[in-house]
Amino acid sequence: MSYLEQHYPKDAERISEYLMFMDNEEGMYLYKNRLSRAQIAFDPEGELLYCQESALQYRYSWSPGMEEEVCAAREELAVHENVTRWIERSLSPRMKATYGEDLKLFLQELWGPLTEYRFEELKADSPVRSLSANGSLYLYSDQAPNRLAFEFLPAPIAEARKQEELRRRRELLSGNGWTVISFTREALDRHLPLLRERLQLEWKKRQRFKRSSEDQG
Repeated sequence: MSYLEQHYPKDAERISEYLMFMDNEEGMYLYKNRLSRAQIAFDPEGELLYCQESALQYRYSWSPGMEEEVCAAREELAVHENVTRWIERSLSPRMKATYGEDLKLFLQELWGPLTEYRFEELKADSPVRSLSANGSLYLYSDQAPNRLAFEFLPAPIAEARKQEELRRRRELLSGNGWTVISFTREALDRHLPLLRERLQLEWKKRQRFKRSSEDQG
């Protein structure tokens, strides 16, 4: 399968072992992953037509009698030079180590396409002076009519005390006129299309407001 060999050269052989041929219909070759049951389809040339989540999962033995399920590594992300430049200028070494990859994905795939990869008005700081980030990272974009605060969390929060603290922080932001949009590594990995739709909706609000202001002016 040329797609696997091209995009996952290190994993292609292992992935192929767990892809079970299901059907060939009108030039579409359909396979099912034996582990996850997710499906993936190729054209006659071996190029990808569609791929369900977990379709590239495979299993390997790392010690006798024990096995671990893993997924093929994500294709290396092509990054705009302004993304790299903004991260280098805006994040401390500690924050870059914790959130650098998340920010790279956010700026490259979500925020960058909306702003033509111009990040002059995007700030890496707490949008409210009295807010304690407490390990989280905040970016903000302060433009009418929707002041956007992007909240990056190191992981989903399960502890009740920390959940309550997070709720109070969000209430403080909302009370000061900010729309809070939260991100975790899991959300960026699994729900990128939904996050993209959410940001596009907020961006459209800005564009409508801008056009309305120009018409009134």
